[in-house]
Amino acid sequence: MTPVMRRIIALAMVLIVIVAGGAALAVMEDVSVPFDNNQAERDVRMVKVQQKTSGAFHSDQGAHAFARVRGYLSTLRKQSYPLLAALESVFRGHPLIPCLES
Repeated sequence: MTPVMRRIIALAMVLIVIVAGGAALAVMEDVSVPFDNNQAERDVRMVKVQQKTSGAFHSDQGAHAFARVRGYLSTLRKQSYPLLAALESVFRGHPLIPCLES
């Protein structure tokens, strides 16, 4: 990495701290705060993988159903619920309702 690139990265980091304020440094104070936004990128990636493997969704209804199931499972995973037990409870008619408070 060249010295110019290092300066650009350092300037970008300073600007992030100035613009975002304390939120940019929250990871240093609270270990539960993720260091990056990789989880958001992973959530979007699954939709792209589904589109690439099947070519596209066959209908808007199928796309909505896929997104709804993925969102439900992603939320449960983030809240450390057992996914298989959650799916079983859905098919039994008593779905687990994830906590909406953060």
